Amino acid sequence: MTVTIQCLNVVPFAWQAQKDVVAHSLENDWDVQASGSTAVAALFKGNKVWTANAGDSRCAIGTEADKKVVFETEDHKPQSDKEKAQIEASGGEVRSQTYPDGWVNHRIFIKGKDYPGLCMARTLGDQSVKDYGVIATPEVLLTTVDLSKKAFFIIASDGVWEFLDSQFVVKAVAKKIQSDGPAKTLEKLQREAKKRWKAEEGSWAAAFFVLYIRIYIYIYIYVHIYIHSRVYWI
Repeated sequence: MTVTIQCLNVVPFAWQAQKDVVAHSLENDWDVQASGSTAVAALFKGNKVWTANAGDSRCAIGTEADKKVVFETEDHKPQSDKEKAQIEASGGEVRSQTYPDGWVNHRIFIKGKDYPGLCMARTLGDQSVKDYGVIATPEVLLTTVDLSKKAFFIIASDGVWEFLDSQFVVKAVAKKIQSDGPAKTLEKLQREAKKRWKAEEGSWAAAFFVLYIRIYIYIYIYVHIYIHSRVYWI
């Protein structure tokens, strides 16, 4: 079962986080007008998992017993009806381009301008579009899992999720985690993600951050940040 946490108003925290990012950039002479970060976090206690995400880094929860996805955070993409409506209501616009192979690219621009061309709808940073609907507010959800089925979660950047869906990743990890161990299993997952990138794009220029956590009866918190303004050649 997955429910939205109604009692937690995260808007003030997101607003303060954005202010801190801008202040830090000014102190260190960084440009965050058209660069920024997506983020995803997970906290668990007992059989409850809280997730918070902004952008297209993702948390997927699955079980070793069923090898199925129990829950996944929703990527905040420009083509999402909810995100697109917010962007357009704030004076931004989403432009879509269809390529010869049928792939459609969706990017966010200030209406009537040729910048910044952002491909995710929520970020930290990207100050040039903060008044145009690209917010820093995360989506916070609570999921209850069945610990008897050996629940686990995977947190990764879009370098992994771009060409691998959550069910594929959960099933692959559940099949190999006991025999190969976490380190080797995640190395295989990264290699598969790179192979898919190369097959689709001819090469890869992305970050492949990934973390596996088995859910036990204790408290654990992890925050992952993927800086999309930096290109990683691997």
